[in-house]
Amino acid sequence: MLLIPNTEDVLVLRTDFSKDVKWHNLCAEIQTPDPEYGFQPYVEFLSDQKFENLNSAEIIDLLPADYSHPIIFVIDRYTVESEESPVLCIDLYEDKGKEMRVLPKVMWAVENNLSISNSEFSSFLESTDENGIFREI
Repeated sequence: MLLIPNTEDVLVLRTDFSKDVKWHNLCAEIQTPDPEYGFQPYVEFLSDQKFENLNSAEIIDLLPADYSHPIIFVIDRYTVESEESPVLCIDLYEDKGKEMRVLPKVMWAVENNLSISNSEFSSFLESTDENGIFREI
């Protein structure tokens, strides 16, 4: 059975394979420390075409039972096609399956705070704009 692997850090899963350069640029942007605070997300990247075009429900179904992170990030078609590249963030703990989008430059705030239970998914969700995008701390 196909399963998304359990990872040491929060997973950034690629489900759109239309633009390799965009994928590589996003990975670099996500890993770039915040210029003001110096923080960066603790994430691992997975680019495997076995996971192409999966939707949120399918992603959740393919997570192993022992997946230990409160969220998963997804670089999907919307991320790749959008100029701002908001990454899909799926809640796996508080309200499993709830979604928001996060700009790559602030993914660190979401990952860092949720991974240490310093904040709840709903707090970030309440701070999204009218398009459901978390833009700044």
